[in-house]
Amino acid sequence: MNQFKQFFRKRITELRLEKGVNEVQMSLELGKSRNYIFHISSGQALPSMTQFFNICLYLEITPEQFFDPNFRSPSLLKKSLKLMEKMTNKELENLNVIMESMVGSR
Repeated sequence: MNQFKQFFRKRITELRLEKGVNEVQMSLELGKSRNYIFHISSGQALPSMTQFFNICLYLEITPEQFFDPNFRSPSLLKKSLKLMEKMTNKELENLNVIMESMVGSR
């Protein structure tokens, strides 16, 4: 159980920082007390399921993405997707070739 709590604490901090908000700001924007996110991040509390869903909505991710450690930089991915939506099919094909070569070189 402790490993899940530890993951949750680290993940909420990682996603909050990526969004560029501090603990107090996130807590208040969720309609909670100033220390709400601090208590979660420090391991003193866990959110209810309803609050967890609200946190996911706030972070603009799905619950599945929250628990996927390979899902990183949701804001950057969202920005990239918006740009890709403006591309032609040929541009998307070219982008795919570039991304495949980049990922394949690792």
